[in-house]
Amino acid sequence: MLASIGRTHLIVIAAGYAGGLAAFPWLPGLYLGLEGSLVARAAIAFLIPTAALVTCSAVETLFSRTTSNAPHVESAKAVRAVIAFTAVFMVALHGLVLLSLLGFVISGLPVHRLVVVLFGLLLVGIGNVLPRVRPNIVIGIHTRRLLVNRTAWARVHRVVGYLLAALGTIAIGAGLMLSKSQIPVVLSAAVVVGATVHLAAYWRWTRG
Repeated sequence: MLASIGRTHLIVIAAGYAGGLAAFPWLPGLYLGLEGSLVARAAIAFLIPTAALVTCSAVETLFSRTTSNAPHVESAKAVRAVIAFTAVFMVALHGLVLLSLLGFVISGLPVHRLVVVLFGLLLVGIGNVLPRVRPNIVIGIHTRRLLVNRTAWARVHRVVGYLLAALGTIAIGAGLMLSKSQIPVVLSAAVVVGATVHLAAYWRWTRG
Protein backbone atom coordinates (compact mmCIF):
# COMPACT_ATOMS: atom_id res chain seq x y z
CA MET A 1 0.00 0.00 0.00
CA LEU A 2 2.69 2.50 1.04
CA ALA A 3 4.75 1.85 -2.08
CA SER A 4 1.97 3.22 -4.29
CA ILE A 5 1.74 6.58 -2.49
CA GLY A 6 3.97 9.53 -3.28
CA ARG A 7 6.38 10.90 -0.68
CA THR A 8 4.46 14.15 -0.26
CA HIS A 9 1.23 12.28 0.39
CA LEU A 10 2.94 10.06 2.96
CA ILE A 11 4.38 13.08 4.79
CA VAL A 12 0.95 14.70 5.00
CA ILE A 13 -0.72 11.50 6.23
CA ALA A 14 2.11 10.85 8.70
CA ALA A 15 1.47 14.32 10.14
CA GLY A 16 -2.15 13.26 10.71
CA TYR A 17 -1.04 10.13 12.58
CA ALA A 18 1.46 12.17 14.60
CA GLY A 19 -1.28 14.60 15.62
CA GLY A 20 -3.54 11.75 16.67
CA LEU A 21 -0.76 10.15 18.66
CA ALA A 22 0.05 13.43 20.42
CA ALA A 23 -3.60 14.00 21.34
CA PHE A 24 -4.28 10.36 22.30
CA PRO A 25 -3.72 10.71 26.08
CA TRP A 26 -6.37 13.44 26.30
CA LEU A 27 -9.00 11.89 24.05
CA PRO A 28 -11.93 11.59 23.62
CA GLY A 29 -11.98 15.13 24.95
CA LEU A 30 -14.54 17.17 26.80
CA TYR A 31 -17.78 16.27 25.08
CA LEU A 32 -18.21 12.61 24.15
CA GLY A 33 -18.25 10.97 27.60
CA LEU A 34 -16.33 7.89 26.44
CA GLU A 35 -13.29 8.22 28.69
CA GLY A 36 -13.11 4.49 29.39
CA SER A 37 -13.23 3.33 25.78
CA LEU A 38 -9.83 2.63 24.26
CA VAL A 39 -11.51 1.82 20.93
CA ALA A 40 -13.20 5.22 20.84
CA ARG A 41 -9.93 6.98 21.63
CA ALA A 42 -8.08 5.07 18.90
CA ALA A 43 -10.84 5.73 16.37
CA ILE A 44 -10.79 9.47 17.03
CA ALA A 45 -7.00 9.59 16.93
CA PHE A 46 -6.37 7.51 13.82
CA LEU A 47 -9.54 6.90 11.78
CA ILE A 48 -9.31 9.91 9.45
CA PRO A 49 -5.57 9.52 8.71
CA THR A 50 -6.22 5.84 7.98
CA ALA A 51 -9.07 6.78 5.66
CA ALA A 52 -6.72 9.22 3.90
CA LEU A 53 -4.07 6.51 3.57
CA VAL A 54 -6.51 4.00 2.09
CA THR A 55 -8.08 6.57 -0.24
CA CYS A 56 -4.77 7.86 -1.60
CA SER A 57 -3.37 4.36 -2.01
CA ALA A 58 -6.47 3.07 -3.79
CA VAL A 59 -6.70 6.02 -6.20
CA GLU A 60 -2.97 6.02 -6.95
CA THR A 61 -2.92 2.25 -7.52
CA LEU A 62 -6.01 2.30 -9.73
CA PHE A 63 -4.66 5.20 -11.78
CA SER A 64 -1.31 3.46 -12.28
CA ARG A 65 -2.91 0.17 -13.32
CA THR A 66 -5.45 1.66 -15.69
CA THR A 67 -3.12 4.09 -17.46
CA SER A 68 -0.79 3.30 -20.31
CA ASN A 69 2.91 2.82 -19.70
CA ALA A 70 3.53 6.38 -20.91
CA PRO A 71 0.66 8.46 -19.47
CA HIS A 72 0.27 12.11 -20.38
CA VAL A 73 2.70 13.90 -18.06
CA GLU A 74 0.49 16.89 -17.24
CA SER A 75 -2.51 14.63 -16.72
CA ALA A 76 -0.60 12.39 -14.33
CA LYS A 77 0.61 15.43 -12.38
CA ALA A 78 -2.95 16.75 -12.19
CA VAL A 79 -4.31 13.43 -10.89
CA ARG A 80 -1.60 13.27 -8.24
CA ALA A 81 -2.34 16.89 -7.31
CA VAL A 82 -5.98 15.93 -6.72
CA ILE A 83 -4.79 13.09 -4.48
CA ALA A 84 -2.52 15.49 -2.58
CA PHE A 85 -5.29 18.08 -2.12
CA THR A 86 -7.59 15.36 -0.80
CA ALA A 87 -4.96 14.12 1.66
CA VAL A 88 -4.28 17.65 2.93
CA PHE A 89 -8.02 18.28 3.34
CA MET A 90 -8.57 15.07 5.31
CA VAL A 91 -5.58 15.63 7.59
CA ALA A 92 -6.53 19.27 8.17
CA LEU A 93 -10.08 18.14 8.99
CA HIS A 94 -8.58 15.60 11.39
CA GLY A 95 -6.65 18.40 13.08
CA LEU A 96 -9.80 20.48 13.47
CA VAL A 97 -11.63 17.53 15.04
CA LEU A 98 -8.83 16.92 17.53
CA LEU A 99 -8.49 20.58 18.49
CA SER A 100 -12.23 20.94 18.86
CA LEU A 101 -12.55 17.86 21.07
CA LEU A 102 -9.70 19.06 23.24
CA GLY A 103 -11.39 22.42 23.71
CA PHE A 104 -9.08 24.67 21.70
CA VAL A 105 -10.50 27.75 19.97
CA ILE A 106 -9.01 28.36 16.52
CA SER A 107 -8.68 32.00 15.44
CA GLY A 108 -11.97 32.82 17.13
CA LEU A 109 -13.91 31.05 14.36
CA PRO A 110 -16.40 28.23 15.01
CA VAL A 111 -15.32 24.83 13.72
CA HIS A 112 -18.18 24.61 11.24
CA ARG A 113 -16.92 27.77 9.52
CA LEU A 114 -13.39 26.40 9.27
CA VAL A 115 -14.68 23.14 7.80
CA VAL A 116 -16.56 25.07 5.11
CA VAL A 117 -13.44 27.14 4.36
CA LEU A 118 -11.30 23.98 4.16
CA PHE A 119 -13.78 22.38 1.78
CA GLY A 120 -13.76 25.51 -0.34
CA LEU A 121 -9.97 25.40 -0.56
CA LEU A 122 -10.19 21.76 -1.64
CA LEU A 123 -12.63 22.63 -4.42
CA VAL A 124 -10.47 25.53 -5.63
CA GLY A 125 -7.42 23.28 -5.73
CA ILE A 126 -9.17 20.49 -7.62
CA GLY A 127 -10.85 22.97 -9.96
CA ASN A 128 -7.52 24.49 -10.92
CA VAL A 129 -5.97 21.17 -12.01
CA LEU A 130 -9.02 19.32 -13.35
CA PRO A 131 -8.83 20.85 -16.87
CA ARG A 132 -5.42 19.17 -17.30
CA VAL A 133 -6.73 15.66 -16.61
CA ARG A 134 -7.04 13.46 -19.70
CA PRO A 135 -9.65 10.68 -20.09
CA ASN A 136 -9.25 8.05 -17.37
CA ILE A 137 -11.48 5.96 -15.12
CA VAL A 138 -10.24 7.37 -11.80
CA ILE A 139 -10.64 11.16 -11.75
CA GLY A 140 -13.33 13.01 -13.66
CA ILE A 141 -16.76 12.43 -15.15
CA HIS A 142 -16.94 8.91 -16.53
CA THR A 143 -19.51 8.53 -19.27
CA ARG A 144 -19.05 6.62 -22.50
CA ARG A 145 -19.38 9.76 -24.61
CA LEU A 146 -16.62 11.55 -22.72
CA LEU A 147 -14.23 8.61 -22.43
CA VAL A 148 -14.20 8.05 -26.19
CA ASN A 149 -14.09 11.74 -27.18
CA ARG A 150 -10.98 13.54 -25.91
CA THR A 151 -12.16 16.92 -27.20
CA ALA A 152 -15.50 16.67 -25.40
CA TRP A 153 -13.73 15.42 -22.26
CA ALA A 154 -11.34 18.39 -22.28
CA ARG A 155 -14.08 20.96 -22.85
CA VAL A 156 -16.47 19.55 -20.26
CA HIS A 157 -13.76 19.19 -17.62
CA ARG A 158 -12.53 22.72 -18.29
CA VAL A 159 -16.02 23.98 -17.51
CA VAL A 160 -16.28 21.74 -14.44
CA GLY A 161 -12.89 22.97 -13.24
CA TYR A 162 -14.04 26.58 -13.48
CA LEU A 163 -17.27 25.70 -11.68
CA LEU A 164 -15.46 23.92 -8.85
CA ALA A 165 -13.07 26.85 -8.41
CA ALA A 166 -16.00 29.27 -8.34
CA LEU A 167 -17.95 27.11 -5.88
CA GLY A 168 -14.88 26.80 -3.69
CA THR A 169 -14.42 30.57 -3.67
CA ILE A 170 -18.06 31.03 -2.70
CA ALA A 171 -17.66 28.42 0.06
CA ILE A 172 -14.60 30.22 1.45
CA GLY A 173 -16.44 33.53 1.47
CA ALA A 174 -19.55 31.97 3.01
CA GLY A 175 -17.55 30.24 5.72
CA LEU A 176 -15.79 33.44 6.68
CA MET A 177 -18.60 35.98 6.40
CA LEU A 178 -22.09 34.44 6.46
CA SER A 179 -24.16 33.27 9.39
CA LYS A 180 -24.65 29.59 10.17
CA SER A 181 -28.17 29.67 8.68
CA GLN A 182 -27.08 31.51 5.52
CA ILE A 183 -24.21 29.19 4.60
CA PRO A 184 -26.29 26.18 3.45
CA VAL A 185 -28.69 28.43 1.51
CA VAL A 186 -25.91 30.14 -0.44
CA LEU A 187 -24.00 26.92 -1.07
CA SER A 188 -27.15 25.09 -2.19
CA ALA A 189 -27.97 27.84 -4.66
CA ALA A 190 -24.40 27.79 -5.98
CA VAL A 191 -24.53 24.00 -6.41
CA VAL A 192 -27.82 24.20 -8.33
CA VAL A 193 -26.47 26.90 -10.66
CA GLY A 194 -23.21 25.00 -11.14
CA ALA A 195 -24.99 21.72 -11.87
CA THR A 196 -27.21 23.46 -14.43
CA VAL A 197 -24.21 25.00 -16.21
CA HIS A 198 -22.41 21.65 -16.15
CA LEU A 199 -25.35 19.79 -17.67
CA ALA A 200 -25.67 22.44 -20.38
CA ALA A 201 -21.96 22.14 -21.18
CA TYR A 202 -22.15 18.36 -21.23
CA TRP A 203 -25.15 18.39 -23.57
CA ARG A 204 -23.50 20.90 -25.89
CA TRP A 205 -20.18 19.10 -26.26
CA THR A 206 -21.43 15.50 -26.39
CA ARG A 207 -24.53 15.68 -28.59
CA GLY A 208 -24.23 13.94 -31.90
